Amino acid sequence: TLNAGGFMDLLIADFCLIQSNRPIGVFQFSRSFQTDNVLISDPFMLSVPPCEQYRDSYAVATAPFEPDIAGTFVGRVAYVNYTNIAVPAEYFDVSLITVNNGPIIASEFRPIRRADNSIWGYGAQLMLDAGAQVISHQDPNAGLSVTLYGFSNQMSWGCTGGTGLSPVAIPRVQCNDTTVVENVGNAIVQCERSGLVDESVSFTITTVDGTAMAGTDYTAVTAQTVTFASGQSTTTFSVSIINDFIPEQVERFTTSLIPNPNVIFTSNNPVVTIEDDDGITVEFSDPVYSTFESTGVLRAALVSSLPLSTAYQIRIRFSSGNATRNVDFTSTPLRLRFPAGVTRVNFTVPITVDGVFEGTESFNLRLDLTPGAEALRVREGDQNTAVGRIIDQALRVQFNQTTYTGSEQSGFVPV
Repeated sequence: TLNAGGFMDLLIADFCLIQSNRPIGVFQFSRSFQTDNVLISDPFMLSVPPCEQYRDSYAVATAPFEPDIAGTFVGRVAYVNYTNIAVPAEYFDVSLITVNNGPIIASEFRPIRRADNSIWGYGAQLMLDAGAQVISHQDPNAGLSVTLYGFSNQMSWGCTGGTGLSPVAIPRVQCNDTTVVENVGNAIVQCERSGLVDESVSFTITTVDGTAMAGTDYTAVTAQTVTFASGQSTTTFSVSIINDFIPEQVERFTTSLIPNPNVIFTSNNPVVTIEDDDGITVEFSDPVYSTFESTGVLRAALVSSLPLSTAYQIRIRFSSGNATRNVDFTSTPLRLRFPAGVTRVNFTVPITVDGVFEGTESFNLRLDLTPGAEALRVREGDQNTAVGRIIDQALRVQFNQTTYTGSEQSGFVPV
């Protein structure tokens, strides 16, 4: 705790994050004449800009040579120049951060951690040539910090690369995306604030349809107030999720953060992702499949409620009705591959053509899920059994009765 006018001197061996709930000034200085392996240099001091005033690009210049006592450059002792770059995690993409339009090696960056050891951002210390330098983030909406310093034989220098003019006292709020299962009840969106935290502050949110639709997938929210109480750095808001029993693909909607002069939003509008809990059903396309014996095959199909994301193998078992197994039809269990991205797979069952009239016969088909169904969230549909009908077309000739009667007078017996 610092009282007004107080100060604290910290020895810091690596990048760190300094946070305060009141405005403070932060300055960086070298401890003695021996710093960064450069000997006999005077200490330097520079101001460290607050995160709220980071910019996306800096044009700076580093010192070339140290003058001698007479103010000339006769001795021409070169400075060893450095820059410290700090980038918040939400803006960190090493491919977008450049020095003089050149890339920075990713291994130069090290994590900058909060007090709870979570990562706030990333920092790098780089050596710079003498002269003009441009240090930039290629995303104009991003921000980074640049400080510079250098040492020579007896002198040193240091300064910040520059600052923006954003107000520091306005709290910065970030709300995070979240993913829920459809039967969760409520989707909870986590929000964090930094900067000024000892005063209450509120903002509003409104839901916006995406692939998830208000009224069928979630309950719409209009201008809902979200509040950080005094001293509170995290808060949440919730949106009710509608649980149905219809298999669906992953769906999303957005919670729009309404602009507020008392809050700086540092994140995009958070997205709520709803994962279906009903799974994908696989079943027979029809309850009964019929064929003529003379065709030699029975044609049938399996259908799924949604396309599978990964190919899956399903087993179909057979049992006798009044058709005899392996006499009237082939009863070997069938392993059927259901490819990814489709919703129907056709298959055939071999039928025996025997030339013997047998009338219409039937057998049973049963769907049997194999291991891996649970991981793919595949389950049997209601139509998990079916009947195969074999219609015999063989020509049958026979007497239509066992006894026939005629009269002697007629001279014949009708048959």
